[in-house]
Amino acid sequence: MPIISELKRSQVTDPKTLARFQQMFGDREPTVEPGTVNGTRGNLWTVTAHSPAAMEILETSIAIMLKGDVLTRVHKELAIVRTTWNIGSQFTFSQHIKVARDVGVTAEQAQAIRSWQTSELFDPVERLVLAYADDMSAHGGRVPDERMRAMRTHFTDEQIVELTYCISLWILHSVNCRALRLEWDDRDDPIVEVPLPAGYAWTPGT
Repeated sequence: MPIISELKRSQVTDPKTLARFQQMFGDREPTVEPGTVNGTRGNLWTVTAHSPAAMEILETSIAIMLKGDVLTRVHKELAIVRTTWNIGSQFTFSQHIKVARDVGVTAEQAQAIRSWQTSELFDPVERLVLAYADDMSAHGGRVPDERMRAMRTHFTDEQIVELTYCISLWILHSVNCRALRLEWDDRDDPIVEVPLPAGYAWTPGT
């Protein structure tokens, strides 16, 4: 269950949030009958609904992602999938690897994003986008000068700004889902200490 309580439809006063509830849940009360049109539980929306300002950020993120006139959807989704993989969000990764396939990323490419550095499935510009996503999501945003020079060779300033915000926003969403245990991120950490068998003592170096 999410760490934060879910907001009932009757508790929502923001018109934009109510419109999103209608789109995702129809006429159902999502806290009683969970489930969205996309097959998820839907608590991303019922928890975020506590803050109309946060909901606005979420809606703006989706709008930026869906835009296709400035930067191609393929480049955006390659960056988003790689970012969500780096952050370790089961929910955002699972959702966006599906979106990536829908917008033209092949099934083979989608699977290879996890280890793109050793894959031959991506062209030079796609590799540049994936490296830029790594710089931002795995290295704290420190982008090497040569990478930015290459980015400015292939993309306009407007495209770079839009791609940068796409990556940053999905860092935000991925971290938030993990922190609040939303959707598929309601799970224990997979890396835990395995106890020694009874009667055994720990021996350093073994």
